[in-house]
Amino acid sequence: MNYYIGTGNKKRKVALLSKLPVISFESHHPVFPIWRNFIDAEIEYEPNKTVRMIGVHPIANLAVVAEVWRLWEANYIAKYVQPFQNISCLIAGDFNAIAQKKL
Repeated sequence: MNYYIGTGNKKRKVALLSKLPVISFESHHPVFPIWRNFIDAEIEYEPNKTVRMIGVHPIANLAVVAEVWRLWEANYIAKYVQPFQNISCLIAGDFNAIAQKKL
């Protein structure tokens, strides 16, 4: 497999590990609202057939501020992928959703 590591604002960064051919790879790390970085890769899964892969890892932490920040990040990503609405696009990663604690 080949690996691609994004550049980012923090020590930990979003990366991609793929056994399929990666046609393009970009790392995006705006200062706000993206906490780490997100990646945008075009992957060829069959000859002449590609999928765009957006890799994310929003801010963690169990706090109201972190929940609001994750919403800002999600909105930023949603706006980023709007131009890709007519092509195959997958958003994947660690979404840091907080699950309710079972008692």
